[in-house]
Amino acid sequence: IAWVPPWGKDRMLGMLKNRPDWCISRQRSWGVPIAFYLCKACDAVYDEPGLRARTLERFAKEGADTWFKRPDADFLGDAALCPSCGSKDLRKETDILDVWFDSGMSHAYVSEVLKDFELPADLYLEGSDQHRGWFHSSLLIALLRKGTPPYRAVLTHGFVVDEKGRKMSKSLGNVLDPNVLIKQHGAEILRLWTSYEDYKNDIRVSDTIISQLVDVYRRIRNTCRFLLANLYDFDPAKDACAHETLPLTERFMLKKLSALAGDLKEAYETYEFHAVIQQLHQFCALDLSAFYLDISKDALYCLHPAHPKRRAIQTVLYETLEALMPMMAPILSFTAEEVFEHVPYRRRDKFVPAIGGSAGPCSTDAQSRPNDPPTQNTFVPAGDHSPGPASVFFLDFPAPKNVPVEEGELAAFKAWLDLRTHALKALEMARKEKGLKSNLDAILAIELPKGFPLPQTLPDGSAPLFEELFITSGVLLGPPAKALGEPLVTHRPEAQGGLVVHALRSPHPKCERCWKHKPEVGKAHSSLMVCARCLEELSRVGLP
Repeated sequence: IAWVPPWGKDRMLGMLKNRPDWCISRQRSWGVPIAFYLCKACDAVYDEPGLRARTLERFAKEGADTWFKRPDADFLGDAALCPSCGSKDLRKETDILDVWFDSGMSHAYVSEVLKDFELPADLYLEGSDQHRGWFHSSLLIALLRKGTPPYRAVLTHGFVVDEKGRKMSKSLGNVLDPNVLIKQHGAEILRLWTSYEDYKNDIRVSDTIISQLVDVYRRIRNTCRFLLANLYDFDPAKDACAHETLPLTERFMLKKLSALAGDLKEAYETYEFHAVIQQLHQFCALDLSAFYLDISKDALYCLHPAHPKRRAIQTVLYETLEALMPMMAPILSFTAEEVFEHVPYRRRDKFVPAIGGSAGPCSTDAQSRPNDPPTQNTFVPAGDHSPGPASVFFLDFPAPKNVPVEEGELAAFKAWLDLRTHALKALEMARKEKGLKSNLDAILAIELPKGFPLPQTLPDGSAPLFEELFITSGVLLGPPAKALGEPLVTHRPEAQGGLVVHALRSPHPKCERCWKHKPEVGKAHSSLMVCARCLEELSRVGLP
């Protein structure tokens, strides 16, 4: 038997060895009676087949209380004699079975009468006090009756206490009514709370804790809203890109998504629900909102709809949304279903993806590699344009994918993300100390340590990938050029092997469309204050 947490096994062993307070009968007027008679003369037990048959028949029709209501003749019949001394003077047993026998027999009713499943059950779940109760009696009764335990696994949880660890008590005034919490915040927040806390210990709850979880929920929900909002024109059957053709940033994100799917599947299977929510929240808040979605807004909003880079980003958003829905559905059930109902490419009047097929549109000249295999797209239109699954709960849990990211690429990208931390620190210093209003008002000049992995650079020393990752108007590799003026801030991180990050205010005019400062703004077009890239994107749609 698997015990969650593992100490449950030792606790059960101790209970089985000692059992200091167990008994068979209780003296109560309700409950399941011990249905036999005793001889008043010699105390011998009268428990004959006829008595059993009549008792079972009465119980089936009238319930167990009939034992206490009906006269003896209805159970004993006409010729009941003591099997030991032959006396006719018998008395009805009025004790009931200990209630733990009632609960311990529950598996027999569910498996043998209702036939919902065959023993053993997958899981028994209750509080830590049930090692001496339900877990215990169920195990003994199943072994005695069937020779097999009633369960494959036993999960034990703690009890609900206030934020100071005190037991809930009306006299202390620290009781929180679940119905009130649901009216204030919704059922999802209560479900989130039960999953967010580590149930192996006592679970703390208070208005402050619930309010903090409202923020956690909002971040997850808003992440889904952003994904939905930016897939409005995306048809997976036509627009999805094969993984091999994606730029490194997008492949890196899919690699993280694949790792998350594997981690969450393991967490669900081992009942580590707090790990599910914490990792899911971290992925939405940090990996997506604070990083990938932030750096992708420029391409999503400024590039023309069918641009390879935009379609590559939408492919990541699509696969992320498809994975997030079933990953959060067991806990945030209503939210997952609501998201599912608003997915544009799953609507009946829109396009519907189907797995399999080939031919993908997304190959960016700057990022494609000469030795890549032929482009293969994993989505083709559904032949009958059926709406697909009727609910999020019919979706498969996402399986980890073999995303093509080489070890060298992975190591380089992680180094760039570490560099991003220092670049953002320099920009933050410039905002606080020198009045820089926005990161797009800045250009960074970065002196890299020897041997640092370089992304693609242009002949003038600029690094467009760093410009994308840091969300600035430019990134130059090397000391700052004199033409740019004096740095606002020079940041030298400790223990970074000579890394120096200079933050400078861009001297160039601001593009009115993308808000980047570029030298060609005002020169690329006679009447528009736009950069060369924005002018090209406008021309693709017939403007200006």
